[in-house]
Amino acid sequence: MALLALLASRPISGRWQRAGVLSDLVGAVHRVRLTDTFWARRIETNRTVTIPFGFAKSEQEGRMRNFERAAHRRAGAYEGKMPFDDTTSTS
Repeated sequence: MALLALLASRPISGRWQRAGVLSDLVGAVHRVRLTDTFWARRIETNRTVTIPFGFAKSEQEGRMRNFERAAHRRAGAYEGKMPFDDTTSTS
């Protein structure tokens, strides 16, 4: 949630804004509905387990603070064991 809020706080400019690409994508995502039992179970697992775990791990390992630094909303040095913020360490 914090990452979405951080991204939403930055203005959209340039060719993306002129083309309306981002607003078209956001609108399309909100219109998608998956209702079959195969996907319903997986969506529920993502909602209740996978996504909360990912956010907790990101907080624990400093990734959210690194994103805030990248957006110039927080001072300080890079945190974490990995040299990038898209992988969770196994320790």
